[in-house]
Parts: sequence; C-alpha cells; structure tokens
Amino acid sequence: MPGAAGSGLPPSSDSGIMRFMRATLLLLLLISCQLPAATVFEIRDPVGDDHGSGDLLYPNRGDLQPGDLDIVSFAAENEAGGTWFQAEFRNPIRTPQSEVTEVGQVPMPRLARNGFYSFNIDIYIDQDLEPGSGLTEALPGRKVRIDAATAWEKTVLLTPRPDIARSMLASHLERIREQELRAEQGRVTGDDRERIAAAVEQTLTERYFMPNRVRVRRRVIRFFVPEEFLGGPASRDWAYTVLITGAEVEQTTRLATAPENFLLMNLPVERGLNFRNFGLRGDADADQPPVVDYVMPRAGWQRIRLSDYNVARGLYASVVGTVPSGRPLDVKPRAYEDTAQPPAAEERSRAEAPPREADRGEAEPIPTGDSLADQLRAIRELRDQGLLTEEEYQTIRRRLLAEY
Repeated sequence: MPGAAGSGLPPSSDSGIMRFMRATLLLLLLISCQLPAATVFEIRDPVGDDHGSGDLLYPNRGDLQPGDLDIVSFAAENEAGGTWFQAEFRNPIRTPQSEVTEVGQVPMPRLARNGFYSFNIDIYIDQDLEPGSGLTEALPGRKVRIDAATAWEKTVLLTPRPDIARSMLASHLERIREQELRAEQGRVTGDDRERIAAAVEQTLTERYFMPNRVRVRRRVIRFFVPEEFLGGPASRDWAYTVLITGAEVEQTTRLATAPENFLLMNLPVERGLNFRNFGLRGDADADQPPVVDYVMPRAGWQRIRLSDYNVARGLYASVVGTVPSGRPLDVKPRAYEDTAQPPAAEERSRAEAPPREADRGEAEPIPTGDSLADQLRAIRELRDQGLLTEEEYQTIRRRLLAEY
C-alpha cells in the first residue's frame, strides 16, 4: 500500500495519529471552556484591620477569631448572564459543617446552607457616580450611611440565610412605611397595607439582591449576581462600598420594638464580651458602628470614617466607595478635613466651598408642629423646596420617628 511503502509505518498509524490529534484538540477546547472569566477588577484592603474603628473586640467564642472577618481583597469576574463577585479573607472561611446553634443545638447546615455562617458582606454599588443621585441609607443595624459622593443604586447582601434576611428586610420596610402613614392620616387600612407590601416588594426586587449561588474554598468566597439585577456586567467604573459584619445566624423573624434598633442578621456592639456581640477596648464608645472591616485601600481611612459620627445630632459614620478604575473622588472624611490642612488653607477652603453636609444638618432645626404628621409634612416640604438634602431629610425623619 502506498501509505505503508512510503512511510515505513503500519497502515493504521496515520489514522491513529489523526485520532490522537483530534482528542488533543478536543481536550484543549474543553480546558479552554473551563478557564475562569477575566477579572474585571480587584480592590485590595489592608491586612489586620478587622477591628472597625480600632476598638472592636471579637465575641467570646471559639469559632470566631481575629482574622476570620478580615477581608483582604474584593474582586469581580463577568460571565454570560451575570457577575461572580469574590472576597478573600485572611483566615480560612469557617464552614457550618459539625457546628451547632447556641439555642437548641440545631445543626448549623440546616440554617446556613451556602457553606459559610460567620459573616455578612454588604456591597453598595454606585453605577452613575453622580453625587447624591442614589440612596445613602445602609442596611439596618450597620449604623453607617453611604457618602453622597457614591450614593448607591444597587445593594448586594451576602448573608448565610438570604431568604430569611429578605423576609426580615421586607417586614422592616413595611413597618416603617406603615408608621409614617399612620402618623400622617391617623390609621392604616388593609388596602393601605396591601399597597405598602406591593411597593416594598418592588423596591426589594429593583434595589436589593441576596445571592444563593455561593462557592467557598479555603479563604475565598464567590457569589453570583445576575445581569438582570445589575442591569449589565459589573464595571470597573462603578463605585463599590464593601462592609463586613459578624453574622447572627439564629436571628428570627421577630423584629425589634423600634425600627432604629433593628439588626439585619448582624451582631451588635456592646460592653462586655459574650457569644452574641462584639466587645470594646477600654472605655471606647458603645454607639460605634458594628462594621468589622471596610474595603478601603487608603490606609487609615477606615478608622477615620468609622469614627466620624455624632449620636446627639443623629449623624451616622459616613463611608465612601472605591472606583476600581482609579477615577478620583474628591471626598475626604470630615475628621480628616479638620486636622490635615494647615490653618490658612483650611480657612480658604471653607470660604470658597459650599457648606458641608454636617454644617447644613446642624443649622437646620427640626420643624415643630401640633403632631408628628405636621412635622413629617414640614420636613418633606423643605426637601421638595431644595432647602434640605435627601440625607438631611432622612436624618431628621429618623429622629422624629424615634421620638414618636
């Protein structure tokens, strides 16, 4: 045969080589299909700053130790249909296997079904970078607000019990709206409650997402957010505000008496150490945020921002997002402004710049009236007339409702 005579190989060798080449090409194709998507961005965070403003101590429990909630990087990868966000921690992530709850000794995997149980990750995404165009309210229990410079359009909450968290957030938002409506019109009917429930459901669908597709491997956790929610693939030109809190897995659907005291699946800060709260160093203030770590590449800004609050004036600590593309944000913590500039420059900047948000909030008195409804109506009119910013309006509204 010509093939055998010309090559000196058995007649079946050519076909064997071709089969081998086809198998090799198929293997390479399969491997290429399994390669991870290209990383859209990665934000690094300083190591060893899992103590909030500098004063938080971990709870008194063996399964939650320093380093467990210390996020060191936050990244995103786009693929068809959505985005995989990824968080890397300093310590290996504790899985619920072999763990039981404190109350009832229930196996932890029955509650935390996504492979983790000790932390929450909040992601507030500013997609347009238009100051003040989005929302500044953080999730309940965080005791922070998102700086107006990176006001958010979308929030992703990675929590061990996403379905329970969504149900609790819905109940919380419905209760606030019922409280406001009752203050305005004196009663809330069944039809009112139906309208409120429908409006809250729409808000949750458009604004909040709690992932169920989660992968945990050693120190890394990945979670999928669909493009349908984000409105497109994640962008390195968006701003991301990422907060870490300790998770309260055993929290039930029973809400706190006052809306401002409601914690959404997060451990609080209290004096003294026990299983269910973060403690404090020395005589540190107990009203500081329960945020254990905050993704902020600039060293020192986490401490400054999480310390910059005033309970008497109803001002929460302000946290600002990071734009992975490096687009500069002209935002500085108030404490930084007060201490870092030389006197001449500081006076000049105050004379040239518009009033700071804190100054405006202090100057605006809370309107008085014959009832809570009068006061709520008055501050709403001030906001509509442009005399109050949305943040100032929300701050005063919270105080009024808390005193009601």
